Amino acid sequence: MPDPKPCPVCGGTQFSVGFEETERGVAAFLICDACDEIDETHGPLGQPCGTDADAESEAVLAWNRFIEKHTG
Repeated sequence: MPDPKPCPVCGGTQFSVGFEETERGVAAFLICDACDEIDETHGPLGQPCGTDADAESEAVLAWNRFIEKHTG
């Protein structure tokens, strides 16, 4: 699994993972630990998966794609 890119808001590199149950499985998103309480910095949902571990990996990929798209 690749490392998540730094937060675009604060530059933080420590993240928590949030999970959501969907019709197709569990999906996850990254939450920046440094600025979440102030800015609610959450990443996009990753693809739904069968396990929490796979969902977490998808969340990192979704976060990195989001960062690349918005920071060039």
